[in-house]
Amino acid sequence: MTTTNNDTTLLVEYLDVCNTAMAAQKDSFPHKQVLALSKLVFGGRNFSLLFYDEDSDLPNACYTVRFSGDQLELVAEGKQNAAFSCKVKRDYLRSVVERRQEYIDHPERLDWEWLKSRLGLGRDSKDESELVSELITRELEWVAPRTSVHEAAMRMRDSNLGALAVLDGGRAIGMLTDRDLALRVIAGGMDPNLTVVEEVMTRDVLCCPSDLTVDAAAAIMQERSVRRLLVLDSGNKSAGMLSLDDLATQLPDKRLAGETLARIAAKSGGSAAAP
Repeated sequence: MTTTNNDTTLLVEYLDVCNTAMAAQKDSFPHKQVLALSKLVFGGRNFSLLFYDEDSDLPNACYTVRFSGDQLELVAEGKQNAAFSCKVKRDYLRSVVERRQEYIDHPERLDWEWLKSRLGLGRDSKDESELVSELITRELEWVAPRTSVHEAAMRMRDSNLGALAVLDGGRAIGMLTDRDLALRVIAGGMDPNLTVVEEVMTRDVLCCPSDLTVDAAAAIMQERSVRRLLVLDSGNKSAGMLSLDDLATQLPDKRLAGETLARIAAKSGGSAAAP
């Protein structure tokens, strides 16, 4: 698969239009949810864009792109450490570049299907029953970072939970999971009475807004191989926890939970015990 100077220039100009539109219309951008999700799922990760003309199964150029902060940037020609690939039609890129100001002034006309499909947003799931907020059934259970592991484990047992959020002054700084207890405390020979939560917690906490669709939240779980997401309210404060178990027990259609579990297991080498 080869690339040309024309294609490189086309992609650079297309990304510039997208970035300019996002910056100019960030408060009213119709694809705000897609962009927020993109940063959660794709932030700091490479993905490849495959160009095609008529047949999407016959791409003839490849580039590596990355979401860096609030910007899309070209990383390299060809595929370079790409976590996944998306396909985009060359004619569409040309139309955006040729009508640059139109798309900047009206960013809702940008076609982000190649991105939305990867985020599980291909279906029009807008019903309130399909929002993350509808699946949170209990108040968020949390511990302070200096809580002893023994006390935290007792709270997990008493509340029948597989994880606790770790909050410091209301800000989420980590998550303590049953896997952390097994692999870092027990297997590590640590004394749970002398060990505090912040020493063994999982620090890379993934969050999602409460008004996110369930499909989109599942997409984050699948892409990042996690079983739980911390849920934030409109004030960006911790509102609850969404787990794979919630998808399995609270959704009438069990397929989404099954698909998510299968993909997590596949990406984890057969084990679905990701944090």
